[in-house]
Amino acid sequence: TAEEPLLTGHEPDTFTQIYIGGVDRSVGETDIRNAFKTFGTIEAVSMKDHYAFVRFSDHDSAVNAIKKMNDYDLLGSKIKV
Repeated sequence: TAEEPLLTGHEPDTFTQIYIGGVDRSVGETDIRNAFKTFGTIEAVSMKDHYAFVRFSDHDSAVNAIKKMNDYDLLGSKIKV
């Protein structure tokens, strides 16, 4: 059985934006940027209630962030990437 791409509507080998779920309301854009900046250049961060999107400048940065940050404890909340 073939697995679906993580981001429906995006080519699996070219996406640069990732979804981050489980973000506590106390977490700000700066916190997100600081947690994810080690993976590459961040072009944009958008936040809503308990989730955020981070857009990197390249695909490899996005893939590395997904691999390393899923279940990461971000200021007391385990995030899903």
